[in-house]
Amino acid sequence: STAETPTHLSARGRAYAARATAYRLLGRLDDAQADALAARKIADHLTGLERADLLSRAAVAQSEVAMVRTGNAATMSTILDEARGEMADYPELAVGLELQAAGKLAYAGQLRASFDRFEALIDHVPLDSRLLPAYGLTAVMVGWVGRGHEVVHRYLREASEPSRFDPDMLGSAMANLVGMGIAAGLVDEAAASLAHLHGGIPPTATRAEVQPLLALDAIVAIAQGRWADAELAARSASAQFDSLDGAGLLRLSLAALALTLAAQGQREDASRIRAEAARVAARSNGVVEPLAAVMLLHAGLWLREATIAQECETVAHVLTERGATLGVVRALHARSLASPDGPAIVIDRLHAAAAQVDANIAVAALRHVEARLAQDENAVDLAVRELGRAGLILPAPGGRDRCQRAPRARCGWPSP
Repeated sequence: STAETPTHLSARGRAYAARATAYRLLGRLDDAQADALAARKIADHLTGLERADLLSRAAVAQSEVAMVRTGNAATMSTILDEARGEMADYPELAVGLELQAAGKLAYAGQLRASFDRFEALIDHVPLDSRLLPAYGLTAVMVGWVGRGHEVVHRYLREASEPSRFDPDMLGSAMANLVGMGIAAGLVDEAAASLAHLHGGIPPTATRAEVQPLLALDAIVAIAQGRWADAELAARSASAQFDSLDGAGLLRLSLAALALTLAAQGQREDASRIRAEAARVAARSNGVVEPLAAVMLLHAGLWLREATIAQECETVAHVLTERGATLGVVRALHARSLASPDGPAIVIDRLHAAAAQVDANIAVAALRHVEARLAQDENAVDLAVRELGRAGLILPAPGGRDRCQRAPRARCGWPSP
């Protein structure tokens, strides 16, 4: 209203933008779009930094609705680029929108294109609390491309600082980042970041904002070998999301549940959940998808599925096309476990993919396959322990169908 001061108008606009995000997390996309547009209209009555800030928030909210509805990278980028064009006097806001645009490309599965857009920004992004959510999402993308180990490590360290905590990080960007930390083998850092998230949940946090933490609890527990805890968290998480979940967390939660059940020898339930996860669309989240796909492969390995070798090849091919090189390494390593001749089948491709990835887990995966090819039992045992420290607990061949309550390194592949 005309009676409102600019300060009041700005506060009301920010509230609309924040509620748009909450509505989007709840799947109420029409309401989310309406609130995003309301914030955009209020911005037209403001000037200077207040206008630019609200334009930025409204554009991000609109792009998130488009992300869930269509997953169309062009639509999302257009919304953000148009807003960025009005930020000439506010470089920090412009960088934030550029980060968001790169992240949305990643959501659409265009990880290599996202990386190309983000690469020039890596050394120029201030890690202040306002940019942390966007930076987290793009760091995840860089991690999957394979060149972002240090970026992900840096972000996890910074985001874990109490002074950095921002309630916005309870959204899918932070969920993706902790999952990326696990995928890259940064188990301790990811667990510490998750603990800070739990400790910093504000009393006013909505259920939609807290939900991603359930999926993270399961993923971290899996990496730490706490199967019973992982099962409980994965069951809780998978019950929270519906088939319209735009963040991809339903599929991720079901993949985690399938893996925990398979590792504990609950074959029938694991097979059923794994099939259910395979039917759930990945929606627009091309960032979560590599981790979900890899966990489903490992569930299939625990279950000794007859088709698992071909599934590994398919996932490796899809992730190669998307530019998710770390995911390719993980899928090829899984393929090496899927048949007796697996190491010989994947070794050349694994060498090529691992050379493009700077994550420790890629080195450990390559060492494991090389040791098995050389039939060096001591080297295999060392590689298994290294993989265990990186959060990858392997199914054992032969008679053992489930992982008992044993140290992580002992629940792996003991011989070539």
